[in-house]
Amino acid sequence: MPEPTFKIGFLINPIAGMGGAVALHGTDADNHLQALARGARPLAFERAIRALNNYNSSENDKVRRITFLAPLGQMGGDLLEHLKIDFSGISGFESQITQAEDTRSLCQEFIAAGVDLILFVGGDGTARDIYSVAGSEIPMLGIPAGVKMRSSVFTHFPEGVSQILQEVESREKIEVIHREILDAASSDPAIGNYSQSTFYGVASSLKSQVSLSSAKAKIALENDPGIAELVEKLASEIMEKSDELVLIGCGTTTFSLKKALGTDYTLQGVDAIYQGRCVGQDLRESEILEKISTYKKVSLITGVIGGQGFLFGRGNQQLSSRVISEITWPNIYAIAAEAKLLGLFPVELFVDFDSNEQNLQVPTFIRVHTSPSRDMLVRVRAPLDSIAKESVRQLVRSGNE
Repeated sequence: MPEPTFKIGFLINPIAGMGGAVALHGTDADNHLQALARGARPLAFERAIRALNNYNSSENDKVRRITFLAPLGQMGGDLLEHLKIDFSGISGFESQITQAEDTRSLCQEFIAAGVDLILFVGGDGTARDIYSVAGSEIPMLGIPAGVKMRSSVFTHFPEGVSQILQEVESREKIEVIHREILDAASSDPAIGNYSQSTFYGVASSLKSQVSLSSAKAKIALENDPGIAELVEKLASEIMEKSDELVLIGCGTTTFSLKKALGTDYTLQGVDAIYQGRCVGQDLRESEILEKISTYKKVSLITGVIGGQGFLFGRGNQQLSSRVISEITWPNIYAIAAEAKLLGLFPVELFVDFDSNEQNLQVPTFIRVHTSPSRDMLVRVRAPLDSIAKESVRQLVRSGNE
């Protein structure tokens, strides 16, 4: 029987993404302890299952080209055992408390073992830790599980990883591409602008038919008169609403709307406005759901992540599938600068919820407003089981009414 020819070092950051739904905007430093205190639950294990489940179930009787190397315990081995994927275990990482140093130490073990790829579950912080050890010499591929994920080494959805690994199984030659490693300049608004990213270097990754997420890009809104006019119009309309709770999502575009409404608002959080007053700042998922149950009429104004095209699932996990299910899609108003949309290639948006409400279906297209008189009908991509089969004709008709 031929020996496997492609060795993957696999690791999980078990606390990745825990800060999202509880409005901590990351799990760097000791944020995961605060996240636990706020009732957050671990997500990395579930997202790893989404990533590897299809690989494990495909052609189980064929000779595997890939072999896995992983730490024993919660940083990788437990997951591979759960999925019945054979691997060589590395001891010494079984502790229930993990730190960035554990990730860096594991990467040193991977390099010593001669891995061809480091496959990891985490976010930008995990990507930075791996890059600090592996540099650009060893390709890395991220299963998106963090809060932000501004780097471009991640697949759009966890499920894309299985397809990439299947390609590795079937190809004789593996090609490498170069991807940026970024992270938020600071998750603390008192220290720096959360919308700014710091560049850490250029990593290598695998070239595949599965496209990786682009790096987050910042668009200068002051150069877009359409958004300025739209913000002014929306602010005026919101101030006049007497019976509707308006939720406004995070990001620079929506923050320009918040600034037009007043000063008691956050850049990186979800805020709530009722009768012209701020009635909630930087809300957690549980707080948003509580407000939805309190007010009879609720709407949401949300933006788009520049360069990546994410509508939900990156940096705004407090806007969960349950929240969206309660608000309902017709009450969601998406805004973005025209340049931001046209900067996406192809022009499409992404939705990636950590869990999907049973009755929540993501529309195939959504209308994104770029000025008071202009909008674009943009395709929405999501894991296949959550896509609704809605016709463009119905959406166009409803938008014209």
